Amino acid sequence: MGRYKTAGTRKRKRERGAPAHIANIPLDPTPAELALSLTRNRAELRLYNAVLAEAKKRSRAVKADPAWEQARKMRKGKPRSGERVRRASAFQAVRDAHGFTREAALSYGSSLRKSFMRQQVFAQEAQELAARAFDATWMWHLGKRGKPHPKRVRDGLHSLSCKDMTGSMKPVMKDGKITSLQWSRATHIAVSKPRTRDGQIERERIEALVADDKLLYCRVVFEQVRGRVLLYLQLVLDGRAAVRHEVGSGKVCFDLGPSSIHVVPEHAPAFHEVLAPSVEDKARELRRELRHLDRQHRAGSPECFDKAGCHVKGRCYWKERSKAAGATKRKIAETYRTMAKGRDRDHGNLVNRLYAVGNDLRCEGLDYRSWQKNWPHSIRDRAPGAFVEKARRRGKAIGHPLYEYNPRLALSQTCIGGERKKKPLSERRHVCEEHNLDVDRDLFSAFLGLHVEPVGSNDVLDLVGARAALQERASAFGPQRQDLGARPERAPVCDGEKPRVRRRHPPGRRSLVRIRKRLASKRSDRAVRPEDGTTIPAVTDSTVAGSLTASEAA
Repeated sequence: MGRYKTAGTRKRKRERGAPAHIANIPLDPTPAELALSLTRNRAELRLYNAVLAEAKKRSRAVKADPAWEQARKMRKGKPRSGERVRRASAFQAVRDAHGFTREAALSYGSSLRKSFMRQQVFAQEAQELAARAFDATWMWHLGKRGKPHPKRVRDGLHSLSCKDMTGSMKPVMKDGKITSLQWSRATHIAVSKPRTRDGQIERERIEALVADDKLLYCRVVFEQVRGRVLLYLQLVLDGRAAVRHEVGSGKVCFDLGPSSIHVVPEHAPAFHEVLAPSVEDKARELRRELRHLDRQHRAGSPECFDKAGCHVKGRCYWKERSKAAGATKRKIAETYRTMAKGRDRDHGNLVNRLYAVGNDLRCEGLDYRSWQKNWPHSIRDRAPGAFVEKARRRGKAIGHPLYEYNPRLALSQTCIGGERKKKPLSERRHVCEEHNLDVDRDLFSAFLGLHVEPVGSNDVLDLVGARAALQERASAFGPQRQDLGARPERAPVCDGEKPRVRRRHPPGRRSLVRIRKRLASKRSDRAVRPEDGTTIPAVTDSTVAGSLTASEAA
C-alpha cells in the first residue's frame, strides 16, 4: 500500500513487508457526532454485505465454468516452470471472464455509492470495504477458510478505514498537538485528553511521529462497553513500535498447556504458572450467566426443547424473549469483553517477562485449534494460541523471531539418555532411576527444548549438551527437583475430615441417569433392611467372592 503526503503528491511506495505499528487515541464525540458515526457504520455495513454477496456469486460462476475444470486438470509442474505459468494463466482467464478479481470488486463497491450511500460512505472507505469482502471470499474460493457470512446489523463493523492520507480521515494538528479527527469536510470529532503521565508521554510520542510524516492512514474503531459505544482514532504509523521493556540475552523455552505454562530459561531458575490468571473469576461468573440464560430460554420458549430436554435441531425462534433475558445477554457480552481485555493484558505481561529473561524464545510448533476438542473451556478462556501469536509478533518486532521446533521430537517422552517412554496425559512426572530424575514432565520437556537446534530442514536434539547443562543447573540452582519443579505436596487432612470434591462442570444427562439409578438402589436397600434392630454384617472382599461363588453354583 502506497504512502502519500497530505497535500496529495504521491511518494515512492513502501517496500513490501516494511514494519508498521498502530496507536490508539480515544475520541470524545458529542451525541450528534456519535449518532452520525453509527449511521455511517450501518451504511458501510450494507455496502460490505452487498459486495460480499456479489463476490460469492461470481466465485460460484467461476467454478461452474467448464474452463475452470479444464484448468484444474492441467499439470502443476515445478515452480516457475512453463506448465505452472500456463495453468495460472488459464485460471486468471476464467476469473477475468466472470469479473472475479480484486479490481472488479473495488469497482463494484464504488458503483454502489449512490444517493444516500454517497453521502455516508466515502470513496476510499468503500474501496477498503470492498477489498475486505473480496479477500474473505478469495480465501473461501481457494479452500483455505470457511464460507464468509454477512455482518449482522446489531453487531456492526468493528472499524472503518481509509487507504492513505488523501482519504476522508485525517487527524487535525494545532501547535504540534492532535486536537480532533476530521471525518469528511464538515465532521470534526475532538480527541480525549490523556488522564495519566504515561498517557501524556505516549501522546507526545505519537504527535512527534505524525509531525514527522510517519502517518500512513487512519481508522475509526467502534467498541461497546457496558451498553455504550466508544470511538477510538487508530493511527497506522511507519516503522517499528518503541521498545518499552528491556530485552535480555540467552535462550528461553516454554512448554504450553491448555491452562498453564512451564518456562525454563538458560541463565535463570525455571518456573511455572497459570496462563491468564485474571480470567478465572470471570469464567465462573460467565458459567453462572450462561446457565441463567438457558433457564430463561427454557421458561420462555418450551417448544424449542424436546421431551428429553435437548434443544431441537434447526434454527431457534425464541420470540418471547423477555427484558430480563435481554439484560442477561448484554451482561454475558460484557463478561466476554472484560475476559478478552484481561487475557490480552496477561498475555502481554508474560511475553514481556519472557523476553526480559532472554531474546531467543522457543516452543513446540503445535496446532492449538485441535485442543478445542479436548479442553474447550480452557482454550476459550486462556487462549494459548493467541499467546503464541503475540510472542511471534513481539519476536519479529525486536528482530529475534520465535523458534518453533518440530513436535515430532516428542520431548515429553524423551529422557536425558535418549530413551523414549510413552507417557499418558495423566502422568505428570518424569521419573528415571537410572539418571536420578524426578522432575515435572512439562518443565523437563521445556529444558530439553533449550537444546534443539535446526540442522538443514530438520530439528535435532543435542543430548550431549543437555546432559552437561543439567549438571551445571544442578550446581548453579541447587538440586534438580528444586530447579525443574518439585513434586506437589498435598495439604494435610484433619482426622475425621473428608476432602472436598468439587464438580467443575454440571453433570450431563448420562451422569444424571447413573446418579438416579444409584439413589434408587440405595432406597431399595433401605426398604429390605430388617426392622428388629439387628445389624447387617459388613461386606468384605471375601464375602463378595463367596456370594459370587454361591450364585454361580446356584
